[in-house]
Amino acid sequence: TFPLAAIPLALTEDFDSDRQSLPGWFLNPLFWVGFAIPALVIGWNISGYFNEAIPRIELFDNYWSRMVVFFRQFPPYSFRVLPSLIAFTYFCNLDILLSFWLFAVLAILKTGIMNRFGITVGLAGQQAKAGAILSYESHGALIALAVWSIWISRGHLKKVWQAAVSGDDDSEMPLMPYRRAVCGLAICLGFIIGWLTAAGQGLTIAIFTTSMMFLAYFCTTKFLAASGFAYLFPPDIYGAGFVKTLFGTIGMTRSQLTGIHLHSSGAFVGGGRIMGMTMMPHYFRMLADRPRRSWVIPTLWIAFLIAVGASFAYVLTLCYTTAGLNLRTYTLTSGNTATFNSLTTAITGSNRTVFDPQKLGVWLFGVGEVLLLSAMRSWLAWWPLHPVGLAFQNTNGSKVFGFSAFLAWVLKLLVLRLGGIGLYRRLQPLFLGLLIGYAAMIGISSSIDAIWFPGEGHWVHGW
Repeated sequence: TFPLAAIPLALTEDFDSDRQSLPGWFLNPLFWVGFAIPALVIGWNISGYFNEAIPRIELFDNYWSRMVVFFRQFPPYSFRVLPSLIAFTYFCNLDILLSFWLFAVLAILKTGIMNRFGITVGLAGQQAKAGAILSYESHGALIALAVWSIWISRGHLKKVWQAAVSGDDDSEMPLMPYRRAVCGLAICLGFIIGWLTAAGQGLTIAIFTTSMMFLAYFCTTKFLAASGFAYLFPPDIYGAGFVKTLFGTIGMTRSQLTGIHLHSSGAFVGGGRIMGMTMMPHYFRMLADRPRRSWVIPTLWIAFLIAVGASFAYVLTLCYTTAGLNLRTYTLTSGNTATFNSLTTAITGSNRTVFDPQKLGVWLFGVGEVLLLSAMRSWLAWWPLHPVGLAFQNTNGSKVFGFSAFLAWVLKLLVLRLGGIGLYRRLQPLFLGLLIGYAAMIGISSSIDAIWFPGEGHWVHGW
């Protein structure tokens, strides 16, 4: 469904007409109803900037202020309401929405039960507790989802390969022919494997971790395009944890451990926030109905270089004007040192691990769950649950924004049950207004802070 691409296209669909200077959505009263919901809430809070006696409406506040612990030793549940996420996921299929919030709730229950009973998995001296157990299960589910997705698209991939080999490319890809795309993929994979091998992993482990990373990126990209749920951070994205479970670290050299830790750190691709990679298919989608343009790829490189240069210049300016010690952010200080601290512990520590069949069993259990749920979706037309939520059940996105996904699921379920696809389409302007109103009020709040409260600021948007 490509919600992240569908909404910009919907907002600009009337701009090609000489007779209309505004999107058609702006003329729909439902759009302004949706716009008014965040506008009234944030606008009320803005008035409190100038009069502290006005109580704040906390409906859209950050997730840590919305967290509730229901039982001892159970993780908290966040009742975070994020209008932009609700607006985007309104365009998502119901089975995927149900999966996101339901498996997030089940993860809390599983974690709490394992904590209460002291359940661990693994051989003596290397047991995994509740959080790690869920990570093994989720990673198995993630890899199974990726493999399953590749399998069901095998017909299309066969045509892609034939077009690449023959050079007879009649595809409508807006950026490049299939032959160039396949060659680019091969070159990039070869470079990554070569880099990881040179970094110390060795060829076998480099191929294995690259494959795990590729499948994680592929799965995340696919379901971001299908859902619009922009907070999909895959577990064990580089496969380092699975490699240690499968091979053990007792026989690994210092070079191999160094290569694995560098690969699994933010030093490789900037951490778990891989939005740059996962956004690219939306770019293709927005250009799908347009002829192939030779200028598209050069503009991507220009945008990339400008962004990197601006980031470097901004950080260096901050270091020289406010001093580097004042920039105590995770990405600039603690995140980087944590990488090398954990590497030191892995190299010098005596707690080397061996192959652990129990942890592998949990991983395979996650694989089996996905295969079973995928089969149920294929065999039973009424089956309401997609397996994707299992892969992200214990990640920050699902834990923080699961309640927003639940609200979107309830709203869309009611709309489809009461009015069918017709009512669903008629209410789309309402959710577009919700998104635009939220974004506009964030901009207004930031502008007011910059003018009347410089250096102080007020919280308006975040996790």
